[in-house]
Amino acid sequence: PPPNAVSNITHTGGFEVYPNPNNGNFTIKIPGAIAGTLTVYDAGGRMIYTGAVQGGTANVHMPAHTRGFYFIQLQTADTLFTKKLLME
Repeated sequence: PPPNAVSNITHTGGFEVYPNPNNGNFTIKIPGAIAGTLTVYDAGGRMIYTGAVQGGTANVHMPAHTRGFYFIQLQTADTLFTKKLLME
């Protein structure tokens, strides 16, 4: 579910996002062998990106999206991690 309420945010660890803030191009660093689904939501809760990820790094390119806050979720088999992202 989109992170539009505090109850939806399970954990804030689990992965790194850099640079943050950014211009729509950023890297996700996932430790070890963690695998899951990465989803990006805008501030209104609309899903704007989703993709499968596995430990290591993943480059995400979203330059067409407007400035503002976004939420990045990593859903693993048993945990939901959430981070806030700022696009300038």
